[in-house]
Amino acid sequence: MLEVSGIVVRYEDTAALDGMDLTVLDGERAVVMGPSGSGKSTLLRVIAGLEVPDDGTVRWNGRYLDDVPPHRRGFGLMFQDYALFPHRDVGRNVAYGLEMQGLPRDEIARRVADTLDLVGLPGAERRAVATLSGGEQQRVALARTLAPGPSLVLLDEPLGSLDRTLRDRLLTDMPAIFDRLGSTVVYVTHDREEAFAIGHRITVVEGGKPVAHGTAADLWRRPPSRFVASFLGLENVFDVTTHHDVATTGWLAIPVPASHPRPVAIAIPPEHIVIDPAGDLEGTVVEARFRGGSYLVRVAVADGADGAELTVDTRDAPPPGTPVRLRIDPDAVALLAR
Repeated sequence: MLEVSGIVVRYEDTAALDGMDLTVLDGERAVVMGPSGSGKSTLLRVIAGLEVPDDGTVRWNGRYLDDVPPHRRGFGLMFQDYALFPHRDVGRNVAYGLEMQGLPRDEIARRVADTLDLVGLPGAERRAVATLSGGEQQRVALARTLAPGPSLVLLDEPLGSLDRTLRDRLLTDMPAIFDRLGSTVVYVTHDREEAFAIGHRITVVEGGKPVAHGTAADLWRRPPSRFVASFLGLENVFDVTTHHDVATTGWLAIPVPASHPRPVAIAIPPEHIVIDPAGDLEGTVVEARFRGGSYLVRVAVADGADGAELTVDTRDAPPPGTPVRLRIDPDAVALLAR
């Protein structure tokens, strides 16, 4: 188990990490996501031992790692740019960490072949790095990271430079590879699709601090703040005023449990807003955008004081200008206290 507690990293007067906590269970795929500059990559460098924190601790299976150098930690770190060795062929790239371990040649050859097969590049040992596509380079970099059998795999936005087709394919392949190996993984990204596809649990960071933690489904349905909701891509975030035990946008009223902090906004997942002739809310379609198999439909609420827009997913998209009625599941509305 990985335990990161109270990590602080300062660069002059700026804190890249400011009290960062993270716990990752054995065999878990943990995703750390946040905007650029939020401290994600710095966190990986601290865990790997490449960055010495100003405060806080990192423990692996109960052992403090303060005095353990990077090459003694047994972790695998994969960067976004892959950093393959151009003068080595694929096999020797993958073999690099095994050579550093001083393994016999036949053992290295066997593990290189097994790992290349695992990442979908069987028999590629003699290929030159320059002949590889971007997706193949990513697979070789992953194979090089996995071949030494790291106890913890650290990945720093590994799919950021790939086109969408390759990225989508690898988002399917990578979780299966990690599960097959039983790897414990910390995966850093700013991309919601990657986070949802990879992570058993997700930690959202802002300003070097964790601000949300949970499964993808939990964070999508119940984001704890306006920042988290917006960062996850929930466009239906609306300011509210609260009177007694009811929060209202002016066009929608939601009961507030007595135990809940006073909300300042609400978030509504788009799948819980449906066009329904019997719906209570009137609106007009202002946009219908095709998304491949469905349409993203925006509806301006007729009695919204500021012309608020809602997002509806439907396969039967009414054209702009169409009056519609909407039904919103009140139990699916998240109350945001900040």
